[in-house]
Amino acid sequence: MTENTEKKPFNITKLPRGVVKVNVNDSKAIRHALDDKLQLLMVEKGYVADNWMSNWKIALGMAAIIVAILCHVVPVPFPENRYIVGTCCALYALFSGVMQLLISYVEKEVVFLSKPDDKGRRVRVRTHMPNFSAEYKVIVDIVSEVSPTFSGRVKAYTTKTTISTGQLTASIGQFFDDRGVLYTPGLMKLLTDVLGLASKKTQ
Repeated sequence: MTENTEKKPFNITKLPRGVVKVNVNDSKAIRHALDDKLQLLMVEKGYVADNWMSNWKIALGMAAIIVAILCHVVPVPFPENRYIVGTCCALYALFSGVMQLLISYVEKEVVFLSKPDDKGRRVRVRTHMPNFSAEYKVIVDIVSEVSPTFSGRVKAYTTKTTISTGQLTASIGQFFDDRGVLYTPGLMKLLTDVLGLASKKTQ
């Protein structure tokens, strides 16, 4: 009698630590899962993330939350507090608007930006995946040195500072099984290949 050595799939309701599962019919969830995993893979490869953009978004979000709380707890009855409420609403709209502008016109499709190396160059990772598409594109840019000022940091997110670019497109079927569990080695291979393409063009 031969021993059955077939591996049983793990219990999908109790995923092991680090395993990512998404709804395979939700293209936005798929892209978010891939983008988040790409950031982790870049760190695993030894790149140090520049969190400048994330810090700005957190600061603006916290400022908007504080303004919203103040609007509710200010100890002035209505209608005497109408100017305070109006000011809080205006500030909330301002902070939210600035954050949305940064996301829409500066960060755009950038999911990772490294800190500069000894040559002052950064690695920028962008992704593109239209809604309801099964194609996931990864773009890696080698970015020239920028000044540490606000305008310089903004330029790091634009294509004007690009020295070289590598890009590849793959089907999302290479990264998820039929249950929606992410296959990390497939995504790591794609990232490694794109990094190699971008690096070759700088040599």
